Amino acid sequence: MKKVEEYYNLISEKYDKATSDFNWTAPKEIESVLKKHNLIEDGLEVLDLGVGTGQNIEFLQSKNCNIYGVDISEKMLEVAKDKYPNVKIYKYDVCEGLSNLFEKDKFDLIIAGGILE
Repeated sequence: MKKVEEYYNLISEKYDKATSDFNWTAPKEIESVLKKHNLIEDGLEVLDLGVGTGQNIEFLQSKNCNIYGVDISEKMLEVAKDKYPNVKIYKYDVCEGLSNLFEKDKFDLIIAGGILE
């Protein structure tokens, strides 16, 4: 996993532009699925696994969600924090499980766009 972290640290500053140029659709697909199945409403507690630069955050914030983001890359998290200073973010390897990361024991919604492929 160290190589994964190094890779994302390296590309963090260019990630948003690169994914836009590549026509990365995961954030819009996640938004579409949440809307289609009526899974999103104001005030939900949302965990974004692999939050990266925060590409899913804008939509979730528009619904007044409390967002927690987890990512393996410190540099990606720095970009996300600059864009969305109110989001609670954590550097963490999700392969280690999440039971010890949060004091809370449940979320209303967990998304994982781009980390399960």
